[in-house]
Amino acid sequence: MGFTLEEHLQNGDRVVLGDPFFDLRVAKVIASQRAMRTGKVVVVRDAETGDEVARFESNGVPSQGSVKRMRAVEDVLGELRTLVRQKTSA
Repeated sequence: MGFTLEEHLQNGDRVVLGDPFFDLRVAKVIASQRAMRTGKVVVVRDAETGDEVARFESNGVPSQGSVKRMRAVEDVLGELRTLVRQKTSA
């Protein structure tokens, strides 16, 4: 399985950047760096299905709908629920 990088231009065009990466972490790091350097949106896509895996804005942060960010929010909420249970059960 590979992951391609896609740069979104201001006129709405999309440009596929280079060859696919076979490590998702590497693809995300390079996408983040390119987004910061160029000031454009860079998307990581699954090369086989074309599904969007991650999207990086010009500040290098995954967008609000990114799976990584959603999982991080879920983890924080889970930790908060655990803390509340611990404090209320004492």
